[in-house]
Amino acid sequence: QTWKDLDDAFTTTRSKSKQAGPILEIGCGTGEDALHLASKHVYVLATDYSQGMLRKARKKCSSNTTIPRDCQPTFKKLDLRDSHYDVSLEPIHKFAGVYYNFGGMNNLSPEDIGHLAHELSELIYPEAK
Repeated sequence: QTWKDLDDAFTTTRSKSKQAGPILEIGCGTGEDALHLASKHVYVLATDYSQGMLRKARKKCSSNTTIPRDCQPTFKKLDLRDSHYDVSLEPIHKFAGVYYNFGGMNNLSPEDIGHLAHELSELIYPEAK
């Protein structure tokens, strides 16, 4: 169901012959969702707090031969508790969408989630809002 929802949100209006995105994933874990979207020609900046998860995601991505080279996800460390996280997202500053799966934000306070939502809304393309 998750992949159907991601496909509906990020791939239905895009040509499969052309790269779509960029999309920001929060809490990518081992990269399954990012790799799925990449297989649909969607570029994903996949982020996680855990270096161990990012290593697993990079390894999984490097062994996947079905994803076009120009759609390979980028995996970066991102700590949502850092109020300056936008700097860590360089060089990409505008995204066509943002998603997270599972409990990537479970340890944040409601105030932190509100701040994060506001800040992320500034990183979204105006036409995608």
